[in-house]
Amino acid sequence: MKQLFWLIALICSFLSLWIVLPGPNLFFLRLAVAAPEISPLLGLIGGIVLFVVLLSSLNSDHSDSDRRKRLSLLSFDSNVVKSLILLLLLTVSLCALPSLQRPSAIAAANQSMANIFSQSKSVDAPFRWRTFFGAAEDKEVR
Repeated sequence: MKQLFWLIALICSFLSLWIVLPGPNLFFLRLAVAAPEISPLLGLIGGIVLFVVLLSSLNSDHSDSDRRKRLSLLSFDSNVVKSLILLLLLTVSLCALPSLQRPSAIAAANQSMANIFSQSKSVDAPFRWRTFFGAAEDKEVR
């Protein structure tokens, strides 16, 4: 069971690293594009594993023998628990970045669109009935 938690935590943390790292080649570029898209799912999985690890570490401190028998598969060494919790906290915090940055990115995109369209000159309508029915205007071609 410990190996499964570590495997899930390592996979989620590896994928969540590509939220902030640029892709050095095409394969990792695909990960860098996909990781922010699936960051809510990665954060949810990391949060669930973090909750289970925290719950099992808190329950392993009690001296109740029945609980120890039930949770013997989840019992961890204290250093292992600390490193796993740290890794999962890093994963969850990295997965929260796209959601936290979304409002400012939308505002910046809206502002740049407003700037571009307010500065554009009014252009004649591209559709004209005269050119639609075949009488195209003859203009010199450079």
